[in-house]
Amino acid sequence: MKKYIFIFIFILSIFTLSLNNDIIKYEKIGGNAGASCSCGYAYSDNYYLMGLTGSISGDIKIKFNESGFLFPDSFIMKVNQNAGISSPFIFGGNGTDVLYDCVKFNNKIICVGYTSSMDGDINPKENAKNIGTYSLLNKKDRKQFFDLKQIYKGWLVEYDILNNKITKSILFNEFYSIYNVINNSQKNLIIIGWQPIDKEENGIKKDINNYYLLELNEKYKIINYYLIPNEVGYVMNLFEANGKYYLFFYKDIIVLDKNFKLVTQKKYSADKGIGVLNSYWDEKNQQFVVIGETESTKVEGFNIKNNAKESKYFNIILDKNLNAKSVSYFNINKLVKLNKIVKYKDNYLIIGNYLKKYFKSAEMEYSEHDIILIMMDKNGKIIKYETYGGYADDIGKDIFINNNNTITIIGECDSETKDDVFNQTKEYIPSTEEGDLLFQDILLITIKAW
Repeated sequence: MKKYIFIFIFILSIFTLSLNNDIIKYEKIGGNAGASCSCGYAYSDNYYLMGLTGSISGDIKIKFNESGFLFPDSFIMKVNQNAGISSPFIFGGNGTDVLYDCVKFNNKIICVGYTSSMDGDINPKENAKNIGTYSLLNKKDRKQFFDLKQIYKGWLVEYDILNNKITKSILFNEFYSIYNVINNSQKNLIIIGWQPIDKEENGIKKDINNYYLLELNEKYKIINYYLIPNEVGYVMNLFEANGKYYLFFYKDIIVLDKNFKLVTQKKYSADKGIGVLNSYWDEKNQQFVVIGETESTKVEGFNIKNNAKESKYFNIILDKNLNAKSVSYFNINKLVKLNKIVKYKDNYLIIGNYLKKYFKSAEMEYSEHDIILIMMDKNGKIIKYETYGGYADDIGKDIFINNNNTITIIGECDSETKDDVFNQTKEYIPSTEEGDLLFQDILLITIKAW
C-alpha cells in the first residue's frame, strides 16, 4: 500500500511542479502592513512601479505617519530587467496619498492620483516653489462644485528619474482625484479629473459623477477642458489616436477632436448588465481591443449577440472609427477580473484574476485568487492562458515585456514564500506573522517568452 501511495505522491509532485514551469524569477517586497502597486512605466531597461504603502516596518515603509495603513504614503520603485528591484523612494504627508496612473513627460515621470495631506512633501506653504493649486477658469462651471474644501484633492507629481526625487507636487482643488494621464502630440499633458457632486431633484438627493478631460501645458497650467456628463460609468482608459482623444468608460466611448469638441459618443445598451473593463490602442494595426463583461442575450451598439445562458466576457476589435471588425466571447471558468492589456509580438496579453477558492458563512466571507495571464490574437481569439499563485490570495495588476520577450507580471500576494507561488501546494493556514495573509505584498514574476 505504501508503494502505491509513494507513486501517487511522486506523480502528483511532477504535475504540481509543471503547472508553472515557465517561471524564471520570483521577487517579493513589502512590509508589516503590506503595499500595493497601481501602475508602472517602462523606460530604457527599467520599469518604474508606483503605488502606496501603509507599513511602518519592512522593505517599503511609510515616511510621515505612524498610523501606518490608516494614512498610507506613495512610493516609486525602479526595477531593472537584469538587476531586479531597487530601494523604493517614499513620499507623501500626514494624510492619504494615492497614485493611479503615470507617463513620461519632458524626461520626468508624471504620476496622478489624490491626496489628503497638507504637510510633508505636499505642504503648500513650506514648498511654495514646487506646489501649485490650480482651478478651472470658467466661473460658470465652478458654481457646480459641491465643496471646494473637500478632504481629498486631485494630485499631480513630477518625479525626476535621474536624481530620484520629487520636483513638483500640484493640487487640483475642484477634483477628488485624477485618474488618467497621457502626453499628446502637442507635447502637453492630458488628464482626467473626477468630480463628485451632490444634486437634489424634486426633493431627492442624487450623486453625480462628472469627469473632466483637461489639457495642461509644460508648466502644468490648464489650457483646455471638456466636461463629460454623468452616467457614463467609471473611466477605464484614455488614448490619443489620429488627432483625436478616445475615452473609454464603463458604459460609453467618447471621442473628442484635438480642440476638445465632441466627435461622437457611443453607448452600450443591453437587456442586462454590460460594461467595458479594459481597452488598448494598437497603433500598428490601427485598431482598438476592447474587453468587457455582459450577462445580456443581446447587446446593441456593436451588434453583439450573446446566446449563452451564463455570464460571459466579450472582446471587440474596433477600427479607428469605432466600427466593429470582430466580436467574440470567451468564458474562462472562474475568471473574475481583467486589469490590463498590452501588445506582445503580433498578439495581446491580458492580466487578470482567477477565483481559486470561495467560502461564505453567516460569520464570514473568504476568497482566494490566482493571477491569470491570457494571450489573444489580433482577431480577438484566445490562444492560451496560464495561472500563477500560491496557497493564499495573489492578484495580477500589470505586465511588462522585457527586451528578450520574457514577461514580467506585476501583482500583489499573500502567499508567504517562493515555493508557495511556484508550486501551489500548501493549504490555507491563518497567520498574521509580518502581516502575511492580512496585508498583501508586491509580487514580480518573470516568465519565459510565450
